[in-house]
Amino acid sequence: MIRGNFIGKLTALTGLVISGTAFAGSGELTLIHSGDIHGHLVPRHNVRSDTTGRMEGGLARMATVINRIRKANPGKTLYFNTGDTLQGSAEAMFTRGQALIDVMNLLKPDFDEPGNWDYLYGPERFLETFVGSPGKPPLLDTKTVAANLYYVCAGVAEPLCPGQVSAESDRPALGVDNKTTGVPGYIDFPSTDAATPYPRLAGQRPLPPYLVKTINGVKVGVLGMTTARAIRAVGPVVTKGFVYTDGENEMPYYINQLRNVEQVDIIVMISELELARTIDLASRYPGVDFILNADMHERSIKPIVLKTGTVLVEEGQDGTMLGEIRLKVKKGHKLPGDGKLTWKWTPHIITDKIKENAAVARKIAEVRAPFVSGTFVEGQTVTIGGNTSTLLRPVDAVVGYTDVALHRSNFTDSKTDNPGIIEGTSHDLIVDAMRWAAGSDFATIRGFRYGTHVVPGPITMSDIYHYLPVGARIAKVYPVFGNQLKKQVENSTRGSFSTVPGLWTGGWMFGYSNVSFDLDVYAPYGFKGSNIKIGGEAIDPKDEGKYVAPHAPSVPYSVAGYWYADDPKTINNCGSCATPDSSIDVVKDENGKPLDVSEIVVRYLKTLPKMTANPQGHRINLLYPLPAPALDNPEIQPLKGVIPN
Repeated sequence: MIRGNFIGKLTALTGLVISGTAFAGSGELTLIHSGDIHGHLVPRHNVRSDTTGRMEGGLARMATVINRIRKANPGKTLYFNTGDTLQGSAEAMFTRGQALIDVMNLLKPDFDEPGNWDYLYGPERFLETFVGSPGKPPLLDTKTVAANLYYVCAGVAEPLCPGQVSAESDRPALGVDNKTTGVPGYIDFPSTDAATPYPRLAGQRPLPPYLVKTINGVKVGVLGMTTARAIRAVGPVVTKGFVYTDGENEMPYYINQLRNVEQVDIIVMISELELARTIDLASRYPGVDFILNADMHERSIKPIVLKTGTVLVEEGQDGTMLGEIRLKVKKGHKLPGDGKLTWKWTPHIITDKIKENAAVARKIAEVRAPFVSGTFVEGQTVTIGGNTSTLLRPVDAVVGYTDVALHRSNFTDSKTDNPGIIEGTSHDLIVDAMRWAAGSDFATIRGFRYGTHVVPGPITMSDIYHYLPVGARIAKVYPVFGNQLKKQVENSTRGSFSTVPGLWTGGWMFGYSNVSFDLDVYAPYGFKGSNIKIGGEAIDPKDEGKYVAPHAPSVPYSVAGYWYADDPKTINNCGSCATPDSSIDVVKDENGKPLDVSEIVVRYLKTLPKMTANPQGHRINLLYPLPAPALDNPEIQPLKGVIPN
């Protein structure tokens, strides 16, 4: 962390910013923002309480709005795309993001900030897409910035990558981690790796931390923050060679750099840090004018304005919302809230009332052609985490039906189904299919934020891949014991509701099949989950499999979860989901070949009466309502966490 004299100097400098030169233009600028598109090329339903009653999303319609804003403000716009873009659909998965790249290049974002799932296809594909190489530009035709992404240190004994850190450094001491888990500055990802594929680049950044661009006379500093946690569900191989930080060192350093060295007129930060973490950083380090955030899929119908004057927005997910900020900056603007920067925020919900952009619609039809009936290309494969998946049927093929809306997205004040952070019908269906295929006592799945909304009626292969675009297989672990399940419940709850954003584990609570329990999110750690049952029978939460006579014997269970060949000794990349003595059996088809989880769901639907899903909900019994939203917008996840009683 930055300490001592440097913090003092930074505080002094940000209070005495050197004013910039007079504007060559009017000082007017319009920021356009999209976020967490998650592979959604075409519209989808919205069954949540904020529905418009129409189909929402679709990049051809988003392009229409972007072009309309650009036309109304010629020479005065910057378009930023942030968060997960290249993952979230069959089209994205089986082209390793190329389908989305081709379409996004027509939307022409000026800047991009990668999300954690944009690393899914491995480090080389990430570099090819966002960084490029000498003489070869990146596949995504935009400028990408990330101050908190580094090549991992090659040595395992050397503290930090030698010669790269000083007392006034813009980065933490990679290779050294003596901090408390979750506190600012903690690095929760391996920062040394003797087998790194990039030893000569150790400690360097793949991408610039910031860029400066002048538009209509306004000198804009664009600071980037990618994910702090990578992809925990898949395991470390897909991000091998990279290390991520929480921005604690980088943010104040580059505020100073942009304000006092580059002498920019405004700072725009594009961030894939969780919104709660970004709010915490911006509250402690003033100086950023606008933060265009992604990751948590919150919809900022009203912008979040901090006491520091910093404005934050987030655009939901799946291309269903586009943000527009029209601003005017006056000469002498130094810090947010100084009265010399005015702005107006407009959220655009993308619905089927908007006409499609013809060129983008044609490109979408082109990239989708190999995936739909009539032009379907057989034999498409992709390898993720060591698992090779094959697309077996067109994405528009109907594979089942549902009696209930399938999604996991409800706000915290949901009065009927559980809030999305707790549970969702889509995950209930998937985890039931996993348990059925594995023949296990129960099954678990991480609380992924991505997915889609399916109304009662047909379920298509496209819907399945929106929920399961990660190439996972399913494995059964045996034995596990009551204490392991209890620990998972407690860890999952803390990782979703802690008041310390650094303890959040990404996504929401685990989903369960054949498990039920009472949940008190306000209770201290260790007491949040109670009355835990498997198959209606209470477990012993203290049973670690070590009971001996005269105590009643331990009760072993089997559990199913995600499995990857590159991380074969666990499921769900979860430390409490298996033990060194556990057997791990991968679910295979009738020919002895491992089954992709998407195909498992298809086969499970065929076993249901009339191939129709109606998953039981409320497996988790929320004892007390979640706190009211803290910042003027409905929340999916409490942005300030909850305080233990």
